[in-house]
Amino acid sequence: MLASTQRPWGYYDLGVAYEHGYGGAVQDDQIAWAYYLKAAELGSPEAHEQTALNAIEILPDSARELRYDQISDALDLIQI
Repeated sequence: MLASTQRPWGYYDLGVAYEHGYGGAVQDDQIAWAYYLKAAELGSPEAHEQTALNAIEILPDSARELRYDQISDALDLIQI
C-alpha cells in the first residue's frame, strides 16, 4: 500500500524487505534492486545510496556504469 501512493520510502522499504527476506517477503535481490531503483527515481536519498552500493558490488570491474536496458529490465520485474 505504501508503494502504491508513489512514496519513495515505501519503495525503499520494499527493497529492504526483498533484499533481506523481511516481513514475509521472499529474499530476491533482483526484485529488491528494482524497488531501490524506483525509490531512487522518486527521490529517495537512501535508495540512491543503496543502488550505488549494489552497482559496485554486482557489476564487474570493467563495467561500472548501468545501461538503460538493465534498469528497464529491473523495473519490469515489479511492473511499475
